[in-house]
Amino acid sequence: MGSRRPSIGLLSREPSFLRLFLATIGSGAGTWLALVALEIDIYHRTGSSAWIAALLIADMLPTFAVGLLVGPLIDRLSRRSLMINADLVRFGAFAVLPFTTNATEIVVLAAIVGVATGFFRPAVYAGVPNLVEDSDLPRANSLLQAADNVTWALGSVAGGALAAAAGVHAAYWFNAATFLLSAALLAGIPQRLLQAAAATSRGHWQDVKDGLSIAVRSRPLLTVLIAWNVAVFAVAAMNVAEPRLALRTFSAGGFGLGLMMGCAGLGLTVGALLASAGSHAAASRTSTGSRSS
Repeated sequence: MGSRRPSIGLLSREPSFLRLFLATIGSGAGTWLALVALEIDIYHRTGSSAWIAALLIADMLPTFAVGLLVGPLIDRLSRRSLMINADLVRFGAFAVLPFTTNATEIVVLAAIVGVATGFFRPAVYAGVPNLVEDSDLPRANSLLQAADNVTWALGSVAGGALAAAAGVHAAYWFNAATFLLSAALLAGIPQRLLQAAAATSRGHWQDVKDGLSIAVRSRPLLTVLIAWNVAVFAVAAMNVAEPRLALRTFSAGGFGLGLMMGCAGLGLTVGALLASAGSHAAASRTSTGSRSS
């Protein structure tokens, strides 16, 4: 019966996980809201898709690089301190953005935000197993992933609406406030709950090598890695084209760009729900077949 408990019940049973969940929702929604504003700001300043590409690379590449090259280090440092400091760095970057005078400064600040996010997200998911029971871990990860998709959808639309109504600076200030809220929520989680024990290590670069070796040797993991990167390549091309398409071709303004980006998040949410239902149905059929045989 325990496996049938609703996922949402975790939020009432585990107050520390609730804090982590709310922190990620707040900062996630603010981040997607601000990304719309950043793209509008860059495009209005430069009218160039090349600058949009530079912005997205600066924002996203550091996240992947930190996860790949510094991931093992995250397990050996205080997760709560990492997340709180990452929030404070992102708060500072977005508090400075309203005072920028050119596209280069915006891209540099986006890169700083990307590095901070690269530390924040792995620390979040690494801390989840310490906040919930083992049987609840799939539900906890599912809730966080669903929240990420929902904030993508709602945050993008809200960002477009806010930028259209009050300007991009209002979106920057709003996002800065979400990072302060996230840091305050995380400060209420005891460090001992986020990190039960120090991770074992064979040395940083050996840990990185071990992780890469596992990915290469595991055919399912390697398949997912290749397929995911092919998909991301296509999505990246689409993301660069969106501002010009919405702001110039369709003359839809900031709200139109936010709506276009939000639809991608909505599609991911619906797709995840359908995939989850399909996997449960397949597992049920497999279980029934094995019992009948």
